[in-house]
Amino acid sequence: MASAHADLAGKPADAGTRMYLVKLADPPVATYQGGLKGLVRTAPSPGDRLKTGTNAVRAYLRHLDARRDEILDDVSGIKKVYEYNYAFNGFAALLTARQAAELSATPGVVSLTRDKADPLPPAPVQSTAQEAAGDARHPAAADGGRPRQEPFARDIAAPGRIAVGDLAARQTVTRTVTNVGTDTATYCATLQTPPGYKAQVTPQRLTVAPGGSATYRVTFTRTDAAYGTFSYGSLTWSDARSQHRVTSPIALRAAHVAAPFEIALEGERSTALTVRADWKGELTARAELYKSEKITGTLTGEDPSNFAADPHTGDAVAKVPVHVPDGAPFTRVGVYAADHVPGSKMSLYAFDGNGVRIFPGPQTGSDDYLDLPPGDYDVYVVQEDMPKGTDSQQYTLRLWKVGQGPPAVRPTVGPATRPVTPATLRGLTVTWPDAARGEQYVGIVEYGDGSRPVGLTRLAVTA
Repeated sequence: MASAHADLAGKPADAGTRMYLVKLADPPVATYQGGLKGLVRTAPSPGDRLKTGTNAVRAYLRHLDARRDEILDDVSGIKKVYEYNYAFNGFAALLTARQAAELSATPGVVSLTRDKADPLPPAPVQSTAQEAAGDARHPAAADGGRPRQEPFARDIAAPGRIAVGDLAARQTVTRTVTNVGTDTATYCATLQTPPGYKAQVTPQRLTVAPGGSATYRVTFTRTDAAYGTFSYGSLTWSDARSQHRVTSPIALRAAHVAAPFEIALEGERSTALTVRADWKGELTARAELYKSEKITGTLTGEDPSNFAADPHTGDAVAKVPVHVPDGAPFTRVGVYAADHVPGSKMSLYAFDGNGVRIFPGPQTGSDDYLDLPPGDYDVYVVQEDMPKGTDSQQYTLRLWKVGQGPPAVRPTVGPATRPVTPATLRGLTVTWPDAARGEQYVGIVEYGDGSRPVGLTRLAVTA
């Protein structure tokens, strides 16, 4: 079975490359309102479905393709993996540090998101608009003979991808498909199982009435997949004559323990969480919470420039070097609205030692943070906007150095040790009665197998 990602299944990235999701400036098909010469609006009216086969959409897709090609031509040797057009405009690619740095400074590029910082990979995803419209996308010959995922089946709608970023031993995923056609149809499942896993679809045949839905389950069991590395495959549902097909890409990453990536709480003194281990023996857990260190200074004026394309210092920009030692889980750096003049806009940028931006972009408002793994970074606080009548203010950059010294609070985890078997869910309770009221803490719940740490959950608490 051909697929846009089949050549990646089971193949590791070349040494020195990482997967990035690249966001481009032009709006995607689902939100383009018009305004470009010769290209009319493609966004559906409120309450309408996205019509993907219109001349307007085809013309705008050609425009997106041309702009993408121009950007790719500016940086040599890029290995593009996927293209996105409908609910998101951009592409996924394997990039070296040099390519990522050059691409992040290329006009028309809004942001790069590195797979390392994302618990799920930038696997090919059906857009929300497509799912609502019942349009699946499959690899087809695009204009010019280049592979591109295009609308294909309009009689069955299914979730876009099946992705598990922390598969511990075994996990079952449940999905629902909907028949948006006018006839009852029977579909059969075809699996391209990710290397290193066994997979079973239940049921393997679905008969769905017009307008009806059916649920299926896929159980994945790790055999010899490497820990911490994604493996790719796909699941395709097709009718008897393969006239209608929909493919869901699969991305799995093996982990010793599956647990929440982060828990953020305000005003609480405890939290319950559930974890799944991939071994038989003991599960241990401990927790730490850290107070922030503060770096302050004065910023004057505004800097509304495209900072990601041209990092610099100035009266409205502060540059702070940050070192995260080897063996530390991470350092969280952040700027928060409560620390600054109401109505001002402070943004946070960080670049690693190769000049690669490691954060996808400033968040809405003045609350902005990112987690830095071990390494050296240049962190910038940028004063982008100030309220009328205010020209300068003291900025505050907060740093939570997790695992780099004694914690401020040692929460209690109960039970601290308990027996586990592979793929069995276990509940834990974490409490921090000694945390100071109003203080912002960041820390971890660390899991072990009795001999070593095997995973963690980030914990952000405002007591």
